[in-house]
Amino acid sequence: MEDNKTNGHKDVLLDRRQLDQVMKAINKQISHAQYEYKDSGALQVEMDELFSYEEINTLLPRLVANRQASLLQMKAIELDIWIEQLLDQLESGYEQRIQAAQGLLYIALGDFDQWINDRKKHLDTIIKNNALLFDRGVFHSVHQVLKRACNQLSSSNNKPIDNNKNLLFEIDLYLTINYLIIESNRQQGRFENDQDLLEMDILKYLFLMLARLKDGFMQSFPMKKLLLLISKVLLATLGNIQNTKDMKNEARRRHGLPIKRKTPIIKCSHRDLYTFQNDLASRYPTYTPSNIESTIFSNISPLTIKASSALATAMGISNATKQTTLPYQVLFPPKQPKSNNDNNKQANNPGVQGNTGLASDDPWHSSQTVVLPLLETGPSLPVGLKEANATYQQHLEISLADYQILMERQRAIQKWQELEKERTTYSNDQIRLSSSERTTTTTPMDEGQDSIKDKFDIIEQFYASIAPELQGIVIVLLKQLLTTATAKSKPTSKNNGQQLYQDGKQIKETTSMDRHREVLCKSISAILLLLLKWFKISHVLKFEYLSQLLVDSGCMLLILKIFGLQEIGTLASIKTDADEYGLFRQMESLQPQSNGIAATSNGSSYVSPPLSPSSESHYTNERNLFWIINLLHVLQMLSRDKVHRIMLLVQYKSSAIFKRVLKISHPVVELYALKNLKNQIPYLGRKWRSSNMKIISSIYFRCPPDFRDDWLITRNDKEEIS
Repeated sequence: MEDNKTNGHKDVLLDRRQLDQVMKAINKQISHAQYEYKDSGALQVEMDELFSYEEINTLLPRLVANRQASLLQMKAIELDIWIEQLLDQLESGYEQRIQAAQGLLYIALGDFDQWINDRKKHLDTIIKNNALLFDRGVFHSVHQVLKRACNQLSSSNNKPIDNNKNLLFEIDLYLTINYLIIESNRQQGRFENDQDLLEMDILKYLFLMLARLKDGFMQSFPMKKLLLLISKVLLATLGNIQNTKDMKNEARRRHGLPIKRKTPIIKCSHRDLYTFQNDLASRYPTYTPSNIESTIFSNISPLTIKASSALATAMGISNATKQTTLPYQVLFPPKQPKSNNDNNKQANNPGVQGNTGLASDDPWHSSQTVVLPLLETGPSLPVGLKEANATYQQHLEISLADYQILMERQRAIQKWQELEKERTTYSNDQIRLSSSERTTTTTPMDEGQDSIKDKFDIIEQFYASIAPELQGIVIVLLKQLLTTATAKSKPTSKNNGQQLYQDGKQIKETTSMDRHREVLCKSISAILLLLLKWFKISHVLKFEYLSQLLVDSGCMLLILKIFGLQEIGTLASIKTDADEYGLFRQMESLQPQSNGIAATSNGSSYVSPPLSPSSESHYTNERNLFWIINLLHVLQMLSRDKVHRIMLLVQYKSSAIFKRVLKISHPVVELYALKNLKNQIPYLGRKWRSSNMKIISSIYFRCPPDFRDDWLITRNDKEEIS
């Protein structure tokens, strides 16, 4: 060793500290923090995901042949005239409609065979052509012929199968054209202004078409393109996730609520404040709760704060709730009657009071009360309790959903009181008075609905139109999501990957299937998340209705199945795209080539493939990260503050799945995985918490607790559910 040092060489032996550093570097997870979570990727990525590899191989040569047969030169001056002629052909027979649709698709793809290895100019032409197509009304014209073809398909149950194949091929072309037009214009910010908003009827019909597929044609219908188009039209009409945050502040202004502070502070809900004051009142009978300083609660009855039997009686639904069996009562029935449990506990242990499970010598939870000393100004309250009450009120912040629930309960109580008065003092004069009051109260609502540009009115109309078909829409979406819940084969080694890569047909089949499943997951998860977000901003009861439909249809267990059947920790690093078979690579292969690439027999030519995807050292699959984040977010929205749904996740051992999700090193993935785990920790037991302290520490730092957030305390699930 001394000779090595004298010769200028370093010692090749490592000490223990250096060896540990090397092992940590080897075992370190691949970070995907460079991926920015957003609603859509680049235009060329979104266009490439629309087409399968087999479709690209046959569609592009057909479009080139159709253009050459038209004997028209693509010039900027003649493009408008050609578009008008193609729109006129859409009203002709089947062959003319197919030729016109292929001509419009060729224009939407940006004259792809006219550019020589210049992708930037090609993308500029795609954007320019699609803007021109939208200005000339191609999107709306194609939507009309799409409606006609779908109506014809739904009424062709007894017609030959060949006719259905022709209709499905025609519908496929129309969906492709509209997707390219809407996505290229949306990414240029066209639909952000009120003047360029899309009609809501387009989105309504697409969802009704989706619900209609529940009865048939789901296997042969181009579902992937329909779901992708729906997700893009949702973004163009309602907005993206960032728009939901902005509209949330606007909704708070409309209801008279203060805007949420951006600084991360510990929040206190109205339920926490009332619980704290009730605990003080039960402990100190002479204590009188102070009035809430906020003016929001001035017109709200304290009875509406918490769901109780008194509230159900005041709303007039006590008899209805007694006759209704809730889903969680069926999933988790009590082992024996509640009264028997209480009697047995009191007989065996006299220190137990009722069903609280706490000893009578507990100074806080005992049934003994303490009388406060009286002063001239009233009962003396300890300084600590005064400070606690002031701190609660200082950090009081009511959410938009809670306020909407309180107002609905208040309206229900007032409505029941009016009905009771009408029953006791029944007369014709009061009937006329009540009817006149109803007419006067509905007139401002009719005037408000005239402003179609108001986003809240748009959401209200949209929800009213699809609410009767919402269950069918949920069924179709979850059925398509179920097709993606298959176990994927583990990635092979580099040598095996290179052997498979030599056979182009085999690699195209394997990657195409995985890619198709990922695109379906991406579109369906985006649709579900956007619907839940916008419905919750419009009114929380719309969100609750949709979330209950999803839970009843098995959405939560389906998401767990998708995560559990795959190596979820490696999905973010697996490359499922074969770039040489992609849309833009194939369009470039049809351009005039100077390097002498030979064309195949079907008219397409393939560029020499690059290196094997398995040889890449660091790769981020943005598509997989996108749908993983979306599904985690949907699962967290469905189970938040819902004890019976959380218990369902606990019963199916979802904590082990979320621990595997944490292997993906991305901040947004980790955040929603930790939020889902935080909901379950009170029901997982002390042993699980003691063996997963690293996860609990991560939750503490990433998910700040609320004032009375006792997520580390073991709860009695029977009492919580009851």
